[in-house]
Order: sequence, then C-alpha cells, then structure tokens
Amino acid sequence: MIDEKNYANVLTKGYIGALTDLAEYDPEARSVVKDCTGSMILSVAGVAVTIRFEPDSITVTDGKSAASCKVIFKDVNAFVAFLKGMMRILSELTAMLGGLVALLSDERPDACDRDELTCRLLTTIFVRSACALSCVDRLSRVSLKYMHRGRIRIEVASPRSVAYVYNDEDGLVYSRTPNGEVCSLMRFANFSDCVGVLTGSDDIHSAAVSGRVLLDGDVDDAVTFVRLCARVWAYLDGRKGV
Repeated sequence: MIDEKNYANVLTKGYIGALTDLAEYDPEARSVVKDCTGSMILSVAGVAVTIRFEPDSITVTDGKSAASCKVIFKDVNAFVAFLKGMMRILSELTAMLGGLVALLSDERPDACDRDELTCRLLTTIFVRSACALSCVDRLSRVSLKYMHRGRIRIEVASPRSVAYVYNDEDGLVYSRTPNGEVCSLMRFANFSDCVGVLTGSDDIHSAAVSGRVLLDGDVDDAVTFVRLCARVWAYLDGRKGV
C-alpha cells in the first residue's frame, strides 16, 4: 500500500520543488512570475514546504517559515485533485508544464516524443523526489545503507545540465553544486535518455552497454540511486503499490 506521508513528500518536495527549476529553464514561466512577490506555506498531509515568489525566480524550501499565506490539504488525494483542476483551468500553464501532467494521469511518462523542457523537468522531479523519499521511506533508507557518503553526479551532455546528490545521515540531499568529492558519475547524451533510465522504462545496464549513459566511479551507487527513482514512480503512478 502507498504510504501517505511518503507520497506527500514526493509531491511537495519533488513535484512542487521543481518549480524552482521551471522558473530558471523556461522564459514563459519567468514571465508568469515576473510581477509576483510574496510567499506561501503549502502543507499536504502534514508535510510542509515554503514557496517564495520573487521577480524571475521561485524558491521552495522544506518546512514552514514566515509567509504571507498558508494552504493546507488534509490528504494527498485532495492535493492531486487540486493540481489536476488547476491544470485544466489554467490552460497556458498546462501547455507549459507539458509532460508533467502525465505524472498525475494514467499515462506512464515515456522517454520518446518529449520536448527538451519537459524532459529536463522530469529529470529534476525524479532526482528531487528520490532525495525527498529517501528521508522518510523505510525501504529507501535500507538502500542508503549500501551507498557511500560521496556525491553522485547526474549530467546531461546536450543541452548541458548537472545535478548532484549525496548521502548524509538523514537521507539523500539534492544540490546544483558538488560541495565535495564526486564518487559516482552518470552522464547521459540527452534528457530523453535520462528520463528513460530514471523512470525505469530503460534499464540502466542496457543503457550503459549501448552507450546511452556513461557510468564511471562507483557504479553500484548509481544503480542504487536509479532504483530509488523507480520507487518514486511507484508513488506517482496511482495504479501501482509500493
């Protein structure tokens, strides 16, 4: 059965956390928030993040801090229903978010036929969500015991993008900068290949053999991280148990 707290962590810290990257990557998204200022606390099933809107940027941080308003959803089903409703009402945002809608629908995200921005955001969502889930999910935390304390670098060659995750005492942490020694590398030729591996539609070993991903350093850590991302999909796909 799906654990509601884990699901809430995935939705708030992974899905909503990707708003930070959306505002950075997409000029249309920046135009939406350019005149926005203020902040809000979003709480889903007791899991809270603080979202701050500033000209040309959005920041999402864990927990509650001073904010101008608060939005509370008692459970994840209410929040998902709200997201779906907003996506239908705000057609321009639905078009901008593109493939993200598929994460909350019956369609499995496919690595094929997706534009660059969509694939880039899907990558961000899965990396952020895996980090969030690793802090609260029992099975994910068991996997962390077999990972080293060094950084994993996830890199996409074209267009160039880099993210890092590292294992600390409480779970995986997402970062845009290395902040320490990199012990494991996953380098993808493009975002489509990256999405395929992180969603589990493309086996990481097969991708490595065919050259769709270059693995270097501690390969076991990279494989473990990809398995955590696959667990994220189990939470985002309502048809699956975990």
